[in-house]
Amino acid sequence: MLAYTTGIYFIQQAFRSDTIILYNPSIFDRASIISNTTKLLLAIALDVVKINCTLLAAFLLDRIGRRPLLLTSIGGMIISLASLGTCLTVIYQSQGVVKWAPTICFLLLVCYVASFSIGMGPIASIYSSEVFPLRLRVRGCAIGVAMSQLARCLISFGFVFYFQHKVEPQFSQKYFMTY
Repeated sequence: MLAYTTGIYFIQQAFRSDTIILYNPSIFDRASIISNTTKLLLAIALDVVKINCTLLAAFLLDRIGRRPLLLTSIGGMIISLASLGTCLTVIYQSQGVVKWAPTICFLLLVCYVASFSIGMGPIASIYSSEVFPLRLRVRGCAIGVAMSQLARCLISFGFVFYFQHKVEPQFSQKYFMTY
């Protein structure tokens, strides 16, 4: 049970949508979105999507079930991040301006945030509080939260390294596909 709890917390934090939201101005820069006003409006739109999908998850959690929401969430996250990495690679490798790319990048970010917020985001906390017997629940949840914070720290530093060192364009596809 402890391995499942720490694993789901690690995966939750490793794929956390907050990192994408925190660094989305840099992602928008790489997607050729120049206007600061546009970046701000797109960031607000991502936050609105996140809030609405989290509320939707609260209504769907007991109706649909934890497992289907979690599997759908993970599938949507994988597809949207792999597509985002591919789209950013197309932007880098094109000789001219790719007019459709910023729109597609934003829509893929919306899909990613929605996928995370509807399943992976809320389910980790619910899962850890239900899987342990009552006498071990506090310890199990505490270890899960510790793993969560460790993963959050590693991912945040990974994004800082990625954007500060201006890693090669070929790396963007691999990074978003594995992130």
